[in-house]
Amino acid sequence: MVKEAVIEEPTSVDLTKLTVAELKALAKEKGLSGYSALKKAELIALLSK
Repeated sequence: MVKEAVIEEPTSVDLTKLTVAELKALAKEKGLSGYSALKKAELIALLSK
């Protein structure tokens, strides 16, 4: 059985367990801007809004 990586909504995912690259991809998917230079904690705060 092959599992595909699926990025779920932040409400169902522990953002602290994601990598910075995954957090940036999630921010991009959501159409957010200004995330590329953010640190992990800042990305989590941005995505939690």
